[in-house]
Amino acid sequence: MKNRIFLILFIFLLGSPAKASQLSEFYAEFNSTFNGIPTQTELLDTFTLAFLAKNEAELIFNRSIGQKCLLKNSPSEMPRGNISEADVINNNRKHVIFWGDSMTDWVDRIPKKFPFPIVGDQQVDIPVDPYVYYGSNWNLIDKRAVGGTTSEDLRRHFDKKGGVNPSLFFPNPASDNHINLENRNAVILYGGNDIVRYESLLKALPFLTVFRHNAVVNNLNRIVTYHQAQGAKVLILGHTPRPSVPDFNFFGDFGVFGDFMNSILGHVLTVLVTTIDAHGQVLSDIVTCINMGRCHRPPNVIETSVSAIYSGAKEREAEKFLATALNMSASKRTDSTWVSQQLAYQTIMIKNLVAMQRNTEYMDEWAEFADWAQVSRGQWWAGNPTLYEGDSIHFSHPWGHSLHATLVSNKLNSLGWWSNPTPSQGDRCNFTSSATFQTGQPVGWTPEPPELPEANEDAMLLLLLCFYFGVCSF
Repeated sequence: MKNRIFLILFIFLLGSPAKASQLSEFYAEFNSTFNGIPTQTELLDTFTLAFLAKNEAELIFNRSIGQKCLLKNSPSEMPRGNISEADVINNNRKHVIFWGDSMTDWVDRIPKKFPFPIVGDQQVDIPVDPYVYYGSNWNLIDKRAVGGTTSEDLRRHFDKKGGVNPSLFFPNPASDNHINLENRNAVILYGGNDIVRYESLLKALPFLTVFRHNAVVNNLNRIVTYHQAQGAKVLILGHTPRPSVPDFNFFGDFGVFGDFMNSILGHVLTVLVTTIDAHGQVLSDIVTCINMGRCHRPPNVIETSVSAIYSGAKEREAEKFLATALNMSASKRTDSTWVSQQLAYQTIMIKNLVAMQRNTEYMDEWAEFADWAQVSRGQWWAGNPTLYEGDSIHFSHPWGHSLHATLVSNKLNSLGWWSNPTPSQGDRCNFTSSATFQTGQPVGWTPEPPELPEANEDAMLLLLLCFYFGVCSF
């Protein structure tokens, strides 16, 4: 608790109050430290969107994850006992959990805004068939990623349901409210929105960024603790560099229906769909495309060429709210250099302060998504724009998802995680009459390290209000 309120005390106790009219003078004196001054409108917008997204995330996780066995036995949260071995297997097919934000969530759709006469821009999701990227292994994946959420959103839900007792070994779902994670393999990609939600404030107060990175480290360590206490394995993914070209739009002026197939590789759609399961070939094609410099925006539009890929997914209104609230769904073609740099720093911290300390698996995709032409000029933070959508944040373009899915799939294959770890007798949520349950410290358990001094979301919201109303103390 002491660390979590450190920054609030720092701001409010070090000096006399500064009125709103004095802020410009304050920033002028610290010009070497502060690189941007958010307007009152930006402060209010940031606070409003962050507050709404935080509360909406809580509602979504309550509904989709809940507590006890809801993750496995929805719509019931209670265990299913004395069932057959066949039912045990059938109830535990999706044993690979994907936790994360829109970088993971948007694998089965692309939120887009399209202009309509009179009514203006409207949100129209383009459905995507995830089997194109993961093949039959998609049947083993339980995607719990929610676009627009932060690592703290997920941690907060686990803490709420777990009674802030993450180290309880194998909690009993019949009596404990912990979320049951037995025999699950978790893939986690989080941290981007922890920075983006408060971008305007972090740019104005750059010294706060390290405390935001610390918050992500603390949140991921807590999430790992909940998993390891139940014997669940964890794979943490590093971030990828974002493109620094602000006006790049792969699909041309006509949006997502560009004929990208013929323009990228000269393959017809059926060839892509056929080879997408052959992960090695797909990865080779993508790398060849990048190295040959043939990945450019298409010159024409043939809507029917992509209709087969963008099909089969169901729209979900709750996640669209978050995407809209954070303006991630529009063509937000702002330069993402700052975001990319922050994600690079965060990736290093996550690898060293979470993955290497907690006995978790780790995968770094930075090199695969880098724009090596810009890297050679010293712009190490630049991502390949071909692999991203027009907002320069998400690799929701099919080639970006194909590359990411290929790398993740190969990693899970090397770890043997595609094989279901659920015993035939089941676990505490689904069990036969002859089931035996493990007790005590699980294999692979590591103690959670002490929390780093952080600026959690409550502190960031208070700071936004502090600056907006001009009552900060320095």
